[in-house]
Amino acid sequence: MRHQIAIDVDNVLADSIRTWCRLVRQRLGIRIEFENITSHKLVGCVPLTPTQIFELQDEVWSKWMSLPTTERDVAGTINQLHRMRYRVNVATSGPSRHTNYVKEWLARNRIAYDTFENVPTKCGLSADILVDDAPEEISAFAGSGRRAFLYDRPWNRALSGREFSRIATLRQLTRHLRRASVQTELLAVKR
Repeated sequence: MRHQIAIDVDNVLADSIRTWCRLVRQRLGIRIEFENITSHKLVGCVPLTPTQIFELQDEVWSKWMSLPTTERDVAGTINQLHRMRYRVNVATSGPSRHTNYVKEWLARNRIAYDTFENVPTKCGLSADILVDDAPEEISAFAGSGRRAFLYDRPWNRALSGREFSRIATLRQLTRHLRRASVQTELLAVKR
């Protein structure tokens, strides 16, 4: 049976908050530094109203063709997960009004996936593994006894714990998974 890995979109695959920061500077003349953001939800940690935040987030996704990936060769890394026999579930808890943009963005960036889900919370996913930048998503998923990887971002650096692994790149994820696979094979041989 193939294991299923759920990978978040915003700030794990798509560099949306960094793009949002640039848009705030262009549109409003306000300088918000990516490294100073304390919450991926943005509300309450930046000097903007929720309406301004959401309108600018909508603009980021409406211009999906210019939205960069978080790192070089994300598509290659996702393809590597497929070669490692993982089923890839792209999962987002972003607004459903962004779904078509997100799917177009994934296609444009050649990011292959087996399933796509827009869910209010990732804990309800049937995946075995989650990769996300949201501390509350990682904590809940790991708390359900499943494997969780926290994609390192300024707003999640205060979170610590042994129940999840922190990764700085998706390439690190593939190394973790390969190492775990080798360890499992060694245990099977010893039995």
